[in-house]
Amino acid sequence: MNIKTWHADEDLFLINNCKKLTYEQLGITLNCPIHMVRSRMIKLKLDKGVKTREIQSLLDDSLESFYWLGFLLADGCFLNQRDSLIPTKLTVLLSENDELHLLKLAKKLGGKIKKRVIKNSFSKTPVVEFCVSDCKLIPLVCNKFDIKSKKTYNQPNFRFYKFTIDQLLSLIIGLIDGDGSIYKIKGYDRFRLKINMHATWEDNLNFVNEVVHSYSNIVSRNSLTDKNEGTQ
Repeated sequence: MNIKTWHADEDLFLINNCKKLTYEQLGITLNCPIHMVRSRMIKLKLDKGVKTREIQSLLDDSLESFYWLGFLLADGCFLNQRDSLIPTKLTVLLSENDELHLLKLAKKLGGKIKKRVIKNSFSKTPVVEFCVSDCKLIPLVCNKFDIKSKKTYNQPNFRFYKFTIDQLLSLIIGLIDGDGSIYKIKGYDRFRLKINMHATWEDNLNFVNEVVHSYSNIVSRNSLTDKNEGTQ
């Protein structure tokens, strides 16, 4: 019995073309029998009759969508499911204080949030969580923004992005909302913007520096903390 080893680019081809091409055309392009194509589509949950979800709005190139992508790059978790080679599930876990903000995201992407309590030996922390799975659209979002599973250590390459300055600034604002803070410096009539990221994202912080400086002439710097995070 022949067993085919599927690759990420083949899964992405199925995701992009499952509703455009017939099983026969998919099989010819991928050089494999029709039954293997159908089997793989079942595993990826690529049902030709599935309706388009609101999550497709993340692909519409609007400034709002770029804001949310920046926020998800900071606070979202993209996960593989089953034997998928690319992320198909998105989860966001925030403090209960951020419930209204997460509700806005859930409304945009077509889902609901749930409340739960994270317990440990010392405390109980109320949180809100949003979760959505889509084997067709989430991989398209991840491909467009170079997002991989376990993105803390598999960071996207911001220099890969070929977007407009307005789109990049919107993405950076979302990034700041997720991983940043803005506060008044004590004793001065000035404010400080700081973004904390894992050290593996240092080049992405450098890219953020360059974009902000090119737009506003603001000078910033990066430094490494004891917690192995890049700080801007």
